Amino acid sequence: TTVKTIKGENFAAADDDFKARLIDNNAKDKILCADISSYAKDLKFKSFSSNANELNPALFVDNQKMIYARYPDASYSTIATVISDGGGANSFSIKMNDISERSAQWNGNDIMIFGYFEHNWADCGYLGNITDGTYVSDDKYYRYKPTENSRVFAANVPEELSMPGEYYIDFQEKKLYLYPYEGFSESSNIKYNIPDDKNNSCVNIKSVRNLSIEGIKFDAISQNNAIYIENSENINVSDCEFTNILGT
Repeated sequence: TTVKTIKGENFAAADDDFKARLIDNNAKDKILCADISSYAKDLKFKSFSSNANELNPALFVDNQKMIYARYPDASYSTIATVISDGGGANSFSIKMNDISERSAQWNGNDIMIFGYFEHNWADCGYLGNITDGTYVSDDKYYRYKPTENSRVFAANVPEELSMPGEYYIDFQEKKLYLYPYEGFSESSNIKYNIPDDKNNSCVNIKSVRNLSIEGIKFDAISQNNAIYIENSENINVSDCEFTNILGT
């Protein structure tokens, strides 16, 4: 994982043009923005599924995990119609329930869809765009094809920044927008994790015997696992601290 640390002093109030896009008027004076082009020149979202093991980047502010600005805020829409499932080799398109009117107010690029496309136990996410309630993915699905009535939600939607703990990334302009938690200051630490290799844990242990891992802090890791152990014996992990681990 590549971890970029940005100080709170690099953030300023979002400009008026961006504020005008926000649907929630109460959020307009709460949004901060930073240019992160020098921190993440190759910043991009990685579509992922349980098959691909590609995890999306993660953001932490003062060790609190942030979430993408999303709609609905705390629940799900559902897939109303599968227009095309892409056949596993092309992008797919779907219609979502109760989102057409709302999405008419969106004008952002790089909108993501997260959810349970085929099974209730396997979530995944894809990058694409929504027009008139129809979502078209930028890439093909991997293992789980879109299925009617599956639970999904739209994320990284700038207009939906509406509560503390949310963020939006403009991948094209390399700008990060935050609705920070209370207590955010110039000395706050913002950590942005960029996964590098697929299925690459922070520590990989394979076919090893009699190994001790002691006194290490694993923090803000967005890879598959902090420690992966396979076909090994007598592996001891002690006095280690694990915080903000998004894998297992």
